[in-house]
Amino acid sequence: MVFFNRGNWGYNPYKSWGSTRYSKNGVKRRAVQSIRAANNQNSTINFAFKVNYAFTASYTDATKLGTAAINIYDVLQSSENFINMKNMYDTVKVNGINVRLNVTDYTTTAAEASTVKAINVVTAWDKSGLSTEEIEFYNANGDVITDDKYDEDKAVTYVNKLGSKVAGYGSVKKGLLNNYQRFSRYEKCWPTTQQEKALYIPTRMFNNFNTGQNATTSKITISGDYTDDTVNDVLSNPNPCIPFENVAVPWKPTLLVGVFKTKINGAAVSQYSDCEPVVFNAEFTIPCTFKGLKGDN
Repeated sequence: MVFFNRGNWGYNPYKSWGSTRYSKNGVKRRAVQSIRAANNQNSTINFAFKVNYAFTASYTDATKLGTAAINIYDVLQSSENFINMKNMYDTVKVNGINVRLNVTDYTTTAAEASTVKAINVVTAWDKSGLSTEEIEFYNANGDVITDDKYDEDKAVTYVNKLGSKVAGYGSVKKGLLNNYQRFSRYEKCWPTTQQEKALYIPTRMFNNFNTGQNATTSKITISGDYTDDTVNDVLSNPNPCIPFENVAVPWKPTLLVGVFKTKINGAAVSQYSDCEPVVFNAEFTIPCTFKGLKGDN
């Protein structure tokens, strides 16, 4: 058998590009790149978290309370996998959110059957968090804290006053829920601006803020870590799990869910009437990028 030389190098049919020599060089090259990235604190890893998150939504027309506001960073903080990952890396960014909403518990009473035609389920996204105009804070005595006392008073609970205003968001979706169908909806939210796409948050900033919600009053209890802080201290805190607007975390995706009964009273139709609590289960998929592997303590 005769082999011909091509140029200044010899052709060998038994020497493929996947040979030991080339694969060793590839492994070595990747190892060197990894070492350089680690030395420069540029090492990154992508991870998609799947989190089940249960919550309630309701509505009381007299108070405009009950619409749910789910902060994505709070969802992540409820994941043990996320906590393990954030303990290993310096910073993290959220690359987007996919979520499937399911109603798990709601029943219309027999007395309501003749007047309640359906429940309107309204969803939308707030990409920067709740504004102070949409929040009401309460002190330890259960009194409302007025904005002129934000530098002095400490809040232990709060509510959002979104109410039916959720139906006015540009990203709004509407659907109907009744006793004869199962409700399920897919939602997604992705960064669109360069600022949103590039936002890395120090993992040390993450801390639990909400510790529970009263389904009857819609009041959300604030973690004891913050009950010694004034309202303005809380509003300026860069913890991304705090659901309020903050310039340090401009990309703070918040899923809004409102439920409203449609009632007919004679010739009048009310689209946003009182609605008892509806229990939802949200199945989140949240892809994240972590950067800066921490060293051993």
